[in-house]
Amino acid sequence: MGLWLRALKAHAAFDTGVSAMNPPEGDDRKSLLVDYVLISISAVITVLLTVAVVTDSTKLWLALTSLGEESAYVVLSIAVLTLIDADAGVASLLAVIASGSLVIWLKEVFALPRPPEALWREPAEGYGFPSGHTQVSTSFWSLLSLKFRRVGLAVLSVAVVAAIATSRVGLHVHYVRDVLGGIAFGLLVGACVWALVVGPGRRFLMGSPVNRVALALPVLSVVVSVLSFWEGYAYGFDTSFKLGGLALSLLAYPLLAQRIRVLSHAPATVRVSGFIATTVVALVLTEASKLLAEAVGIWVYGPAYFFVGLTILVVAALTPSLILKRL
Repeated sequence: MGLWLRALKAHAAFDTGVSAMNPPEGDDRKSLLVDYVLISISAVITVLLTVAVVTDSTKLWLALTSLGEESAYVVLSIAVLTLIDADAGVASLLAVIASGSLVIWLKEVFALPRPPEALWREPAEGYGFPSGHTQVSTSFWSLLSLKFRRVGLAVLSVAVVAAIATSRVGLHVHYVRDVLGGIAFGLLVGACVWALVVGPGRRFLMGSPVNRVALALPVLSVVVSVLSFWEGYAYGFDTSFKLGGLALSLLAYPLLAQRIRVLSHAPATVRVSGFIATTVVALVLTEASKLLAEAVGIWVYGPAYFFVGLTILVVAALTPSLILKRL
């Protein structure tokens, strides 16, 4: 217990602007190594994208588009939350929620069609503009790039967004205009969340006006989706419930923030343990929610994803105490 209390005190004196992604001065070698790893990952993605363009391989397009799927954001947000910076991790979830809700509205407003269904290489639904995969991924990666200001991360962000955007066109489920629109709106959302939530001199405070507005977006998107459902257009119905439940779960973050911040500044073994435990629990629960939704109904995604989000925060908060008490 004494070690746990010392860890909390050490965290209180720790400058939250410094993280594993932004090492302190004098640690240039570690900083260069991080950039090298990120740029190397970017190179791999770029090579795969190039091969996909040259061969027009459906399997490669599907692999690249999976970088913008729901499971990818779950794992990546947990990684930021537990391994790097707790506030940035929650802010990245907030960016995904806001952008995902906004894209449902935008598709309804513009009502621009997708390419002919006969050309599709994977199932799709709803209107085409803007591309949801592209917009949400742009919001997520632009927020992190603005937050941490690392060259390697910026390069990786561009590579991932480019791969996802190109794959949507390669799968013939979007036009170029759709992915360009997704990038534009995604950058707007990412920049707004960064500037108002985790920008210079700001701490993540769930009670601030901007967070209340952001949390209202999924609730309003549920209303839009319900109306669309009754009109015979059900795109985004299940997504709205997921986003709404996840958004409401973030209300618990201020209560657990101090403990979670300890995890993101703990020794590497503790952070990795927290990441693994939280990711496994989150993925199991999201899969279970799919089975439950099939048995009960789409509406169950709301409470299910509220529980998923709350569990992510609780597991991340408990990991440091469970491990440090045994040291």
